[in-house]
Amino acid sequence: MEQFHGWDMLILYGLFIACFGLAFFIYCYFKRWKHDGFTLSRKLGLKRLIIFQTNLVTPTGNPVFELHHRPYSVKYGLKLKKYPKRMVVDELKKDLIKDFEILSFYCQNKRAHLITVTHSSMAHIWKTTSQGYFNVVGTEVVKDPFVKPNWLQWVILSLSTTGRVSPKPKKWSTFVFNAV
Repeated sequence: MEQFHGWDMLILYGLFIACFGLAFFIYCYFKRWKHDGFTLSRKLGLKRLIIFQTNLVTPTGNPVFELHHRPYSVKYGLKLKKYPKRMVVDELKKDLIKDFEILSFYCQNKRAHLITVTHSSMAHIWKTTSQGYFNVVGTEVVKDPFVKPNWLQWVILSLSTTGRVSPKPKKWSTFVFNAV
């Protein structure tokens, strides 16, 4: 039995190094993916939306991009507190209309589709502001159970968007944006 002394520590160190290496790989991969999305969104001139390239393709072979909301910084969000919420949301809608116009031309040129997972109130805002540019339909084909933010992330997101902390939504759905 003495010949196996120390194997348990060797295995433990090996597992620790493997976990650290995997975490580092995931960090580097997602950092590059996030950077590419922000770069593409900046290049297109999007103000309140971010799009990310995905590995998904439509049955006809067209690319699919993930669509996300780009909140302000928390510091700027706290400045929004002094304005009525209706005024802040109306300003958001104006920016979104411009962004959806830009995305519409981009998606038509690339023959791309947009997909997002969001809560019902943001989906309503996106549906109304993208009218004329996109046909927004709910889908059950793609589900992402990891998209829901935790409580702290939700507080930061809602503060950064409207300057107020709103209750965390319980229902999240997947929507596909098809260019009109």
